[in-house]
Amino acid sequence: MNLPSSIVIVGGGPVGVELSQAFERLGAKVTIIQEQERILPREDPEVSESVARVLISEGIDMITNARFVKAGRSGNKKVVTATKGAQLLNFEADEIVLAVGRQPNIEGLNLEAAGIKYDKNGIKVDDYLQTSASNILAIGDVIGGYLFTHVAVYQAGVAVRNALVPVGKKKVDYRVVPWCTFTDPEAARVGLTPEDAEKQYKQVRIVKFPWAEIDRAQAENETTGFIKLVLAGKKDEIVGAHMVGARAGEMLGEIALAMQHNLTLNDILGTIHVYPTMNTGIQQAVFEAYLEGAAAASNRKIVRTVLSLRG
Repeated sequence: MNLPSSIVIVGGGPVGVELSQAFERLGAKVTIIQEQERILPREDPEVSESVARVLISEGIDMITNARFVKAGRSGNKKVVTATKGAQLLNFEADEIVLAVGRQPNIEGLNLEAAGIKYDKNGIKVDDYLQTSASNILAIGDVIGGYLFTHVAVYQAGVAVRNALVPVGKKKVDYRVVPWCTFTDPEAARVGLTPEDAEKQYKQVRIVKFPWAEIDRAQAENETTGFIKLVLAGKKDEIVGAHMVGARAGEMLGEIALAMQHNLTLNDILGTIHVYPTMNTGIQQAVFEAYLEGAAAASNRKIVRTVLSLRG
């Protein structure tokens, strides 16, 4: 198959954004049509803005607040029609990619015969991944929710355990679910956004650390991006992390582990990290959080008091 010279991608979620950059770098002229006001709408707004700037700088056209109406043909070209406010817009291209979401493909499975309940979002399961048929469990995209391979792998472990050891069954725990959009740079996220955190906690603190301050990033000339930590309460509990940067998805694992097992900023600070690696950026961001926090302010006050007593 030959690479189309022009492509219109309908949908600015992770799949649409990843494909747009890939096709643009292969040499196609790409236009993204996005219904919401920004791409990657589930991400922190700064993450969306940072990725959008990169895509635009690479030559991708981005049309936001534009609702897809229909697709058709005009001669040898394919045409996407969209509305933007009161305007009716047409976009011609050699190919069209629809990336507006996924639905479980369960038509024709005759699930009723097995006594399995389902709806448009997928097969219904309980917290133990058991369907309405007591001897059947379901996992993965077919049950809806988090449509990620790594979540399906986690669900598989829970399902196998519950099938083989029915005593003391294990519930699924989606409290900490990391994910990553594999653009360049990557956009990785786990936990709450600042906006969500402020709805759940009385005290929220945001710490942002530039990717350009990571020595390995400087050495590899991969300085675009940032690390944003969302901290809650007087003890600065880590309730969210958002990253844009080279290999951000790989770095996210440390934060996910810390959140899953209720580790603190001090636990990360007190762990020796290999230098120079991108992962030292996590420790640097945590150190930045310490410097801006109440504990550091209290320690500085104590030091000043001690020094003043020494004359």
